[in-house]
Amino acid sequence: MAIVVIGAVFVDVKGFPEDLYLPTGRNAGEIKFVHGGVGRNVAEDIANVELRPVFVSLVDKSAQGEEVVRQLRRHKVNTDYIRAVPNGMGMWLAVFDQYGDLAGSISQRPDLSRICDILDQKGDEIFKNADSVVIEADIGKDIVKRTLDLAEKYGKPVYGVVANMGIASERRDFLQRMDCFVCNQAEAGILFVADYANITPDELCADLPARLESANIPSIVVTMGSRGAVYANRNGEVGFFPAEHVKVRDTTGAGDAFCAGVAVGLTYGKSMRDSVSSRCRRTSAPASARASWGWRSTWKRNRKRGGKKESAEQINVRRLASRFFVWQSLKSAGILCVFQDFQAKPDGKYAVRMCAGICSAFSVNNKAERLTALHS
Repeated sequence: MAIVVIGAVFVDVKGFPEDLYLPTGRNAGEIKFVHGGVGRNVAEDIANVELRPVFVSLVDKSAQGEEVVRQLRRHKVNTDYIRAVPNGMGMWLAVFDQYGDLAGSISQRPDLSRICDILDQKGDEIFKNADSVVIEADIGKDIVKRTLDLAEKYGKPVYGVVANMGIASERRDFLQRMDCFVCNQAEAGILFVADYANITPDELCADLPARLESANIPSIVVTMGSRGAVYANRNGEVGFFPAEHVKVRDTTGAGDAFCAGVAVGLTYGKSMRDSVSSRCRRTSAPASARASWGWRSTWKRNRKRGGKKESAEQINVRRLASRFFVWQSLKSAGILCVFQDFQAKPDGKYAVRMCAGICSAFSVNNKAERLTALHS
């Protein structure tokens, strides 16, 4: 049994300026090639909570396509239903400003029509063993329709996420058949034809129930950036949870990680309130940024630059902490913080920073307490 994710694979080309970003000038900086795509990001984020999602998608017949599949397998994603075809992957060119915020982007979309062939040939096999389904609501209309039909056939919940709300907003009949839809504040404005640009969380909480009733959409979660997220459903349940404030490295993929956590919580028995609050108490970190900002590469960069190496005790605590949070997160909400970094605080306590969708902290006073907590 597993969560099935249906969506696209993109290769992201990202540019980061060294100093002040000049939109109309030349900017020296760093360019990175990373694997992206909403569906791929969600699948990898779910895998990083020690689950084993099934990813249904396409890649190019190229070395890049092969590397995408290899990386997903390293994260323990089931890639049995990924096919290599011409123009199977998209490309996303993005430029960020000096604060890490997206300054502009261009997207080349892939041809995903061959996913219909996968669903026609293997759909019953895939959905019969699924716990739930996460799908990009803006991919091919035939793909979404087949997915919803199969999910209804086998009684599986469907959670929607979006890359292009302009397309998804034209498919309200599909959104009405999804158990929950996750989008950001700007996308919600497009969906409901409303001006949400300067709306407050309280105002959005008051506005959403009537919008859902009118659109006949079962439930929705709207992320509001650094302010947190609002959720609502047609049963009258509505709420808001603020997000923790952290240093921003790269905001792309944060919404995908948030969606993955909400889907995991809802799939495995948590209420909408608990699923959303778990995500907002910990700030989402982008899946696409892990290759650049994960604890492994951070430690390697420090070591390469002559930084202080970890002691044997630090390494042991780091490994134990990772296992501890896997167990505790799966027990509490099915939502996991994957270990990012280990730091000694000035007061002598230790802090553990986490990523893979969410950030948290863990500190205890001494070695005996640390080891007791980690093994408990």
